[in-house]
Amino acid sequence: MTESDKNPEASASQFHRNMNFLIAGLATISAICQPGGLFTPGGIGYLLGTIFAAVIFSYALYWIVRLILLVASAKSRMLSMNRFVLISMASILAVFAISQTIRVIAAHVQDTSNQTVAAENHSLPPTKVEGTTEVAHVDQTKPSPASNLSSNDGWPLPPLVEGDWSELAPTDYRTILDEVISQSSETYRDQAQSISRIRLAALPFFKDGYIAEGLVEGQGRPGIYTFVMVKGAGVVPLTGSGPVIHQLIQKVPFELNTRAQADAYLRFFNGAVSAENGTFRIADSLDSLDWLPSATDADKARVAKFVRPLVMSKSKGGWAASATVEYGSSIYSATYEIDESNGNVEMKDDFSLVDGLPLRRLTLRGPLRVQIGSVR
Repeated sequence: MTESDKNPEASASQFHRNMNFLIAGLATISAICQPGGLFTPGGIGYLLGTIFAAVIFSYALYWIVRLILLVASAKSRMLSMNRFVLISMASILAVFAISQTIRVIAAHVQDTSNQTVAAENHSLPPTKVEGTTEVAHVDQTKPSPASNLSSNDGWPLPPLVEGDWSELAPTDYRTILDEVISQSSETYRDQAQSISRIRLAALPFFKDGYIAEGLVEGQGRPGIYTFVMVKGAGVVPLTGSGPVIHQLIQKVPFELNTRAQADAYLRFFNGAVSAENGTFRIADSLDSLDWLPSATDADKARVAKFVRPLVMSKSKGGWAASATVEYGSSIYSATYEIDESNGNVEMKDDFSLVDGLPLRRLTLRGPLRVQIGSVR
């Protein structure tokens, strides 16, 4: 007769402690390991949680084996009901622990094996995804510009990227506007219906592709409803999310065969991705920085020696670039790798050059590009 058989109360107390340990372990696994828990997969917390899950796995196996042996033993008939129930409950929890452990470890292995260069993989603050990612499956005919825009011409915000922008005549953009409204999420449909002007510029990396912006006024601060039009995909609202761009790339002809195409794509991608402090903007000179009206000559003198034009060169599998990047109230020096086959953009390195500058901060709230912070 074992000591536990001689002292049932002590044995029951031990079982209670064991069960508490098991339950606490399960709670820890759930909080630490599962996707969306306290730590993201791939982090140190996730790794430690996986190791702890393996310990629980071994502990759970012990209870299952013990239950099987007790039930198979003739002595099991002599067990007190309390003890049998405790062992049975511990075994049930053990089965759950094993399944949870397998799920967690499998998720970790899958996450590790599937790590690729994400489009929004900036080392600056992570991208916030908002709004709709719907894509219209209608062909869009080539729009006819009503006039060329040599400046902002009354628009409250500059274009998403510098380029040869044109404005459509109201009689010409009705069909486009109807499609924009139909592709808007319910949250932003009112803004789409309030568009009063549309300007656009060609996107050379898409066949018959344009970036377009609609002026939205009368709802607080004016905003710019931002979308692209590509033959074969129709109207696609931009929402500050890299995946929206990549979903489009998978649907239509896309090429980065020339330096001009790679240059245009990198500028477009930076402007279309929004993070905590707004969108990114590649600057080639002092004048291409988006200064607030309050900016002084002294402010510009602080950054004059740091701003350098974008440099793009061919690399294995795509393009390599170095650029001066405006983000928030700072400018950065950054290097990029661009995959020419799928448009993946990786910011390889970045470091701050000058902070605390009076720069205009723009962000994408869904497809609506608006100014945040001071307007002066």
